[in-house]
Amino acid sequence: MTVLRTVEELLRAYPKGAAENASPGIAYPDLGGEAAFTVGLGKKKKVGDRCTACGLRPEAWAELAEAHRDFVSAQAHFEAALARSKPDEASKQRVVELTSLRRELMAHATFYFTTPADVERLAVLKKRQRVIADVRALVQMIRPRRALILDPTFKTEWLDDALALAEVEEKARAARTASAAVKRARTQLRLVRDRTVARVVELLGEIRMYGKHAFRNDPKLRAAFGSEYLREKRKRQKKRKG
Repeated sequence: MTVLRTVEELLRAYPKGAAENASPGIAYPDLGGEAAFTVGLGKKKKVGDRCTACGLRPEAWAELAEAHRDFVSAQAHFEAALARSKPDEASKQRVVELTSLRRELMAHATFYFTTPADVERLAVLKKRQRVIADVRALVQMIRPRRALILDPTFKTEWLDDALALAEVEEKARAARTASAAVKRARTQLRLVRDRTVARVVELLGEIRMYGKHAFRNDPKLRAAFGSEYLREKRKRQKKRKG
């Protein structure tokens, strides 16, 4: 199992100004897989020696192994940061309930509150679709005039429920975004990840160039120094065109 490098180690190894690659043209899991596969190729004496004899730097294999570990580490830290900023199941459920309450409150308010001022205010709420702010505005609008709503299906407790849910969800969202510090950290991790990608792509390109030359007369090994992901992509494109 790969032991991940810490964020601090990655920041030292890939400082601001290092080359970045945010669009490697290959899915990140596939890039990691192909890098690991190529590292494995270099451990085969026949392969490693032949590539070195053709001019490949002997240390390129170890450098790719290290770059692969850095990439896996950076991607893991970045994905963890993303996960922390995404809604959990409890938050998703609150949004479902708030959306349902908003729909009911809006329906009753629209039917029973028909003054020009009410119609104009409700039109604004319908247009903006901001569930937390909307339920608060609807509760504020309905509570003083609760008696005007004659529909027996309307439940007064909806008003308190809506406010309570809105408050909890608002606090949860604030904790997720924790503001500028979390956003900066996430951006920093993404940039570090992009720098590790650039390093992996650079080393893969170098090793593959020598590998394809060294094994130009061995179709199987030569293919091993190419991208399986890109080969499959080209096949799919060719099939669609055909």
